[in-house]
Amino acid sequence: MTYLAHLLYTSHSTQRVTTDDLRTLTAESAARNHSVAVTGMLLYSAGTFLQLLEGRARILDALMKRIAIDPRHTDVRVLIHAPAPQRLFPRWYMGALDLDTAGTADDRARVSAALSEGLGQVEAGQRALTVLREFRRLLPARHG
Repeated sequence: MTYLAHLLYTSHSTQRVTTDDLRTLTAESAARNHSVAVTGMLLYSAGTFLQLLEGRARILDALMKRIAIDPRHTDVRVLIHAPAPQRLFPRWYMGALDLDTAGTADDRARVSAALSEGLGQVEAGQRALTVLREFRRLLPARHG
């Protein structure tokens, strides 16, 4: 199938991530994503990644297989993998925000609350998607 899908996942870093590390990761991802028409956003906060990818379902499936074995993170947890009516980040091949340096304590608390351990997959996914929509306003108008 070639329908548009959202893939939202969270994971934990296996090493310290600097602003430069995140900048490099974002640039590499944006170049790859552009070639396969994938858009999305990555939030990083206190060792946790929260990423939404948007694109063709089969492309996202292949991308997730690669993400799942990437040694830079562990505890990969897919929160949403479903058809999407539209892209949330149509101009971003990979937007990224490092909340450790660019965010407030309240920003970091919102991400943490959205990913609370006691939440089921559906509720965590919906909360995390809401958080990403809120942070969308902090990204420059265009990237990639």
